[in-house]
Amino acid sequence: MSIDMANLEPAFSELISERDDAVLREGTAGVLGDRIILAYMVDATTQIERYRLDGTPDGTVALPCPGTTGAFRGRPGGDEAYFAFTSFDTPLTVLRLDVAENRTAVWAEPRVAPDRDKLAVEQRFYASPDGTRIPLFVMRRKDVTGPVPTMLHGYGGFAISILPYYIPAAMAWVEQGGVYAVANIRGGGEYGSAWHRAGRRAAGGGRGEPAARPVRGRPAVEDESRTLLAYSPLHNVRDGSGILPSW
Repeated sequence: MSIDMANLEPAFSELISERDDAVLREGTAGVLGDRIILAYMVDATTQIERYRLDGTPDGTVALPCPGTTGAFRGRPGGDEAYFAFTSFDTPLTVLRLDVAENRTAVWAEPRVAPDRDKLAVEQRFYASPDGTRIPLFVMRRKDVTGPVPTMLHGYGGFAISILPYYIPAAMAWVEQGGVYAVANIRGGGEYGSAWHRAGRRAAGGGRGEPAARPVRGRPAVEDESRTLLAYSPLHNVRDGSGILPSW
């Protein structure tokens, strides 16, 4: 929104329209140089958009790979800005953005032992039993191609988005030949408030999605007890399934 503060009766007017295909990330918008920079969530990854001060689209900011960014640090009228970036195979790194040239470069990064050139991070999509399209990230060594032990993570609660970020324990698992997977199941905030509401118990969404979600209910109430039992990782492990309970 924009507002003319010189007007004796100022009123807000729309500058950049809300998008149906993306969710604006809180705390990651600002005026840097002579551009408006906005960070959106698109399919559970960050996409940075540039706009001119009149709201005209001006392209995107390239990132090293699909991942997650932090807040920008810069000034209106300045030529540079800094922001944090991370992904499944990229520890927290500080990138420098040349606003005028729209170029990013690594400003500071930690030294890590894993050889990231030997790793593969893919985003796939699968259909939930009701047909909903669910994002799924998979990280593995490039030489691992057959069925192997897999660590599957999901949350789906409280509108909390599970975005790509570096986890040393997951990296150690993958280095030893395992696969690490993250399912962005309903209940989180990856696609906005409707995605969150769809994962609530009353909505019935998310059943059968391959990850555990936090569920609240009263065991003494029959319908709530059935819901708790359906989501319980312990009570849904079957002999010969090869699945270990996560709780």
